Amino acid sequence: MNVRYLRLLLALAGLALAAATLAACGGEDPTPTPRPTPTAAQMQPTATPPPPPAAAKPTLIFSDLNWDSAQIQNAVARFIVENGYDYETDAVFGGTIPLMEALTRGDTHISMEIWLPNQQAAYDAAIAEGTITSIGKSLEDNWQSAFIIPQYTADANPGLRAVEDLPDYMELFVTADSRGKARLITCIPGWECEGVNEKKIVAYGLEDVVELVNPGSGEALNAEITSAFENGEDVLFYYWGPTTLSHRLNTEFDRYVNLEEPPYSDQ
Repeated sequence: MNVRYLRLLLALAGLALAAATLAACGGEDPTPTPRPTPTAAQMQPTATPPPPPAAAKPTLIFSDLNWDSAQIQNAVARFIVENGYDYETDAVFGGTIPLMEALTRGDTHISMEIWLPNQQAAYDAAIAEGTITSIGKSLEDNWQSAFIIPQYTADANPGLRAVEDLPDYMELFVTADSRGKARLITCIPGWECEGVNEKKIVAYGLEDVVELVNPGSGEALNAEITSAFENGEDVLFYYWGPTTLSHRLNTEFDRYVNLEEPPYSDQ
């Protein structure tokens, strides 16, 4: 066989082997399979599902206690909660005892003031049960007293400094409705201090000396105290602070004096 012809046959065999190897390794199919045309529905973009609706926020119910400082604090707190945190709020008006009960039942959610030790037993029980939680103090330097007299009364009667002195100065506070005893304008109905003041009179042995007179309301209590100070009259009364009236008595009038009481005892 001609050498040149032999070399040509070998070259053609090598090309055939190379072509077979490329096909085995995934070379392009000279006759590709036609792809199906997508439908109109398949050509539409996939819609993103909407996010789940946000859970509705509850309406927060405040204990609207019936005195100035609590109502001022409620107004401030409600404004912040509504405008800063986008909650609806409402309030239930009342005194300390019914609103403490409402708070422990869950009928109200927030109380800006709980005065201790007046409500100590109910407060301690609710804390122990986990039905309420304290998140801090809203007032500092608060006080209350069941035995307050004007400064001008104390100045005119230097021996009147403590509750033990009241028997000797009872006549200063006798009025037509006090049954011959010293008239003490006591705590507002529905407040825990109403019962506390009654117990103090017994504990101090003043049942025959002091007649507790119910003021009827906070407004009536304020009006009676203010009238006595304006007219320079001797008056014995319960009050607390900080309040608008206690500030006014110390700035516009001749101040007030808290009579000293015996130290607390379980006996």
